[in-house]
Amino acid sequence: MPRNIGFFLRTGLVLISLLILFTPLPYCIESPGLAQNVLGKYDNKELIQIEGYNSDNSKNHNSSEDSSSPKEKLLMTTVSVLGNAKFGIFTWQILLNTLNSESVLLPLEAVYPQNATEEQYKEQTKKMMTDSQNTAITAAYKYLKMEKYPKTVISIDNIGGPSAGLMFALGIINIIKQTSLAGNNIIAGTGQITADGQIQAIGGIDQKIFTARTFGAKYFLAPKSNCSDILAKHDGIKIIAVSKLSQTVDILDNIKNNKLETLPTCES
Repeated sequence: MPRNIGFFLRTGLVLISLLILFTPLPYCIESPGLAQNVLGKYDNKELIQIEGYNSDNSKNHNSSEDSSSPKEKLLMTTVSVLGNAKFGIFTWQILLNTLNSESVLLPLEAVYPQNATEEQYKEQTKKMMTDSQNTAITAAYKYLKMEKYPKTVISIDNIGGPSAGLMFALGIINIIKQTSLAGNNIIAGTGQITADGQIQAIGGIDQKIFTARTFGAKYFLAPKSNCSDILAKHDGIKIIAVSKLSQTVDILDNIKNNKLETLPTCES
């Protein structure tokens, strides 16, 4: 009889443990994602296509698959989100996440709109991306003082949200001016952009900086309004605070010419 009691107790503990581990909780995990060179190719075609300008200027720019190349790159950065809009994540995923110093645990509502389904969330972020592309095109050509501008198409799928606007605008300027904004540097960044070139805060700033470092960037363009949100320690990458598109272009010129003393960083 005691032996049977011990067996049932152990079995009960195992079942209770499994129940706890597989209990869904209203959280999600945000981790570093991928980076993509806006001057390179995406799905075998130029990510930024400008009628009358494109391929000859960008043929030497590589896509994110070859992040070790020393050639110029302007990298848009992403985050990866683990969690279902309705159920969140399991307890075991939260426990496993404690081993990853580059990820962050967030309440579900910090990422997903309240009561939104997974499909509604994807549609919303897809629209944000489309709006971001259109706004980046407007901001870039306003900076270039071009009232009539050529047909411009930004081709990228499976990435949502507005945070790539700054890098799209810089990519367009780079192509139109037939120049190299960043020289031989790999520069990553993020930031929502307005039609008049203001750079606004985004989410997941720490994770995007981790992404940038993984893909070889030595400089990261961060919205100035996000500086206070940077909580992690980021060694080996300089975080530059930017607030306007025109200012950012000037900063890239200083980096290209190795004038680094006056760069506005989030630490300063």
